[in-house]
Amino acid sequence: MDLQIESLSLEEKVNLILKTVIKTENEELKKRVNHLENHLNRLEKMAIQKNVFVYGIPSDEHENVENIEKKVLEVIHRNLDLPSISELDLEMTRRIGRKGDILVTFSSLKAKSKVMQKSKNLMNTPFAISHHYTQQARQERKLLNGHLENALKTGLRAQIKNNRLVIDDKTFTLEECSTLPVLTANSADEPVRENIPGRVGRPNTRSNSSGDHLLMSLHEHTYKPYGSPSFKNSDEIRIAVNFQDLILDISESYIYIEGKFTPNDATKTCYLSNNALAFLFDEIRYEMGGEQVCMVRKPGITTTMKSMISYGESNMKFLETIGWGLDGGKQVLLDKASNVFSGKLPLKYLMGFAEDYCRGILNIKQELILIIARSFKNSYIGEVDADVEINKIEWKIRHVMPSDKQKLKLLTRLNKSSTAKVKIAYRMWDLYELPTIRDTASDIWAVKTTNSLERPRYIIIGFQNTDNTDNRSEDITQFTHAGVSNIRLYLNSEVYPYERWNLDFDKKLDAVAYYAYDNFQRSYYGKDMSEPMMSIEEFRKNPLFIIDCNHQPDAMKSSTVDIKVRQRCQRVLRESKKKKKKHRRS
Repeated sequence: MDLQIESLSLEEKVNLILKTVIKTENEELKKRVNHLENHLNRLEKMAIQKNVFVYGIPSDEHENVENIEKKVLEVIHRNLDLPSISELDLEMTRRIGRKGDILVTFSSLKAKSKVMQKSKNLMNTPFAISHHYTQQARQERKLLNGHLENALKTGLRAQIKNNRLVIDDKTFTLEECSTLPVLTANSADEPVRENIPGRVGRPNTRSNSSGDHLLMSLHEHTYKPYGSPSFKNSDEIRIAVNFQDLILDISESYIYIEGKFTPNDATKTCYLSNNALAFLFDEIRYEMGGEQVCMVRKPGITTTMKSMISYGESNMKFLETIGWGLDGGKQVLLDKASNVFSGKLPLKYLMGFAEDYCRGILNIKQELILIIARSFKNSYIGEVDADVEINKIEWKIRHVMPSDKQKLKLLTRLNKSSTAKVKIAYRMWDLYELPTIRDTASDIWAVKTTNSLERPRYIIIGFQNTDNTDNRSEDITQFTHAGVSNIRLYLNSEVYPYERWNLDFDKKLDAVAYYAYDNFQRSYYGKDMSEPMMSIEEFRKNPLFIIDCNHQPDAMKSSTVDIKVRQRCQRVLRESKKKKKKHRRS
């Protein structure tokens, strides 16, 4: 190569250098344009997040803004049965386009959410309501229509939701759809159903495909620990799945727990506390082929912080079976006559792996390791001590059994050298604790140094009193604002958030922190509209501080990362506090 360059003329050398420089500049410009397009798309989503389109309302010659508003309210009151929505909830109404569809801007996301939840009531009526999507989302929805038709032809239960394709309760982006054999299969071939394992769709009677025969069975099986464990404090419990010829739906698996809760004095107040089941363990690990895939340390506090930002009111019934929301007047898992309790802990509630990777797992040994808590005092609140006994721990997993023809196709694909490797992408949740905070107005916490792959994408910070842990008189799921005015994350020289928050919880100057909390579901899960568990008043009493550091410069990808958290308080902390930090990384 050097000889070839030497033989070039001066003009040719200059042209070669210019081509290299131009190529590099083009690549940099493409990256900047892509970054700006993503930024503009986020701004557009924020600008239209309170908007909906109303279809089917006829127009007349003398129509004005007030008439349009009255017509919209009439549909909402009469057809959606929402008399609580008034003109105060409508910020603006106007007709758009040739067809005269009505664009409605609500004054709050809560009002919009109420209307959208009832929008299904408009079926079999002349009216319809839909979200206002960004231009990018509209383009993606058009492209998803082809994938939707392919999915329906195979007998799957599918629909387009926002700019995602939902197939049998599993969500796929446009990019993921193009890689699914079930959607890209040649029409002459029978579709490969097992690529979405463990999901049974309704057979499509209009299709020639026989969807009923793609799965032979879909049953839940129970796996128990080795030997006869006693389930005492600090015991290690191992539950193994040694059958390697099975397709297992690990994402929908769960840990079933039975036990007995007996207060030492029945006349005194004593009850299971919020998220009690998760606090029965100090550590939970999941292994595949003898290699650790995922570990959750202190699952009680980890899942508490995760649930407070990830779930909303629509998830509360699901969370009740897990032990969420237990208090003195609500003991849904406990039979007070016999003092027996039972419940489940889904793996997707405990681990990022199970939440993100929703496909079947085949041809590998799997094991779940649970370390029982050294003390059960975090699982109950009361005036007296109580005896907590665990009598049963089981791992319940669904077995996906495809038909012989489909199984042969699956094994053939796996045996091909080009497709033998299966990529498993997921996000981890790591918990770090600072035992005490110094009595200073400003403090820096050097959390850890990590490699670029494990650098954090979201940081969740909570403050607690030091006497919350292992204290039956205190609720360990309660957090405090600790007089914080600013919290900033440092990843090497990069700082998040860019601007200071300047909070003052005593004066209710906390909207910026609540917005970061409210925005988490949109950013992390890609939702069009978030559904926070707490109102702003509830947030003030039990705050968590969320820092979104998902967007990072390219230089961060090729270096070690120092993670530091700096907080500033309005006053020196007089109470003894400790800080918990959970970060999520991909």
